[in-house]
Amino acid sequence: AEAMRDGAGNNLGNGDAPLFLMANMTEFGKTEHISVDEFRQLGYDLVIFPVTTLRVAMKAVEEIFDVILAEGTVEGRLEMMLSRDE
Repeated sequence: AEAMRDGAGNNLGNGDAPLFLMANMTEFGKTEHISVDEFRQLGYDLVIFPVTTLRVAMKAVEEIFDVILAEGTVEGRLEMMLSRDE
């Protein structure tokens, strides 16, 4: 990626390192969901999803706790879990 420049054409970097354009995507925010490919087309070099995996994992935790409370066991729900081999 080329260094970013302001409207006057001035380099916004320090001249020693290139600048990269990064997008910070989060769920449930005000920005519409934009795919990585769309960001790439807009000139972004990197897209991060800083909380996505945590939200997915916590949803799974909530679901298995509901099973334990309702059934008293996780028997029959092993497909919900990563095995030791995975």
